[in-house]
Amino acid sequence: MGAIVVSDGALPLSFAEDSKQDRSLYVAVANTAVSPINLIAPLLGGALADAGGYGTTYVIASLLAVLAAVATVTASTKRPAALSRTLS
Repeated sequence: MGAIVVSDGALPLSFAEDSKQDRSLYVAVANTAVSPINLIAPLLGGALADAGGYGTTYVIASLLAVLAAVATVTASTKRPAALSRTLS
């Protein structure tokens, strides 16, 4: 849980490293984007646990966590300029 708290603030700041003036904008957009998910996720998790049990809930949560990690690494990986030109 501690990593989630730290990454909530650090991830938007890592995207704003080029422009220090836009840091507050990046943090605000990230918090706004996550707010509806934070509201709905416990309700969906509870409904899923009632319907399929805790085992099903943990399997689905694990798969979603792996998918989110892959998406984050893919989106945040910067390609070297030479490689980007050869792939385009």
